[in-house]
Amino acid sequence: MKLDDPNVEYRIVDGELWLKSGTQIKGYLNHSMEQFTDDGWFRTGDLVEETSDGFLRVIGRNSDIINVGGEKVFPAEVESILMEMPEVLDCLVLGRSNAITGQAICAQIVVRSGVEKRELKRAIRSFCRCRLANFKIPQIIEVVEKTNVGSRFKKLRKRLN
Repeated sequence: MKLDDPNVEYRIVDGELWLKSGTQIKGYLNHSMEQFTDDGWFRTGDLVEETSDGFLRVIGRNSDIINVGGEKVFPAEVESILMEMPEVLDCLVLGRSNAITGQAICAQIVVRSGVEKRELKRAIRSFCRCRLANFKIPQIIEVVEKTNVGSRFKKLRKRLN
């Protein structure tokens, strides 16, 4: 995306997109103001990269990041790899508590009919091994009937224990 409005400023702070505008709301009715800085910047929670041609690429959300032994994992990156597998209809990646690494990668997978579920875990790990760093490979793989999505079809990643 590209922000091309002379009335909107943006900056990237620690990878997060911050916005400021003369017409921006100053807060939410009966809601916390913690997303706004004292000088009026709105912390969007969107993690972005700026490309050489001035575009912004959204790479995830602050709240979605999984921390595996100090390494940051964006669920959308792992999901995009898993969705390349012909056996996978849909998937949801989220963090699950782990006593050693803090969090582990959990993948909830919706499989096509006829897929042998016993062999699926091995196939997923093998597929991911040559496409993702080791700490991004799902340690927990659950076959589910459907993924958890909201009314706007946004994937819901509630933290699991």
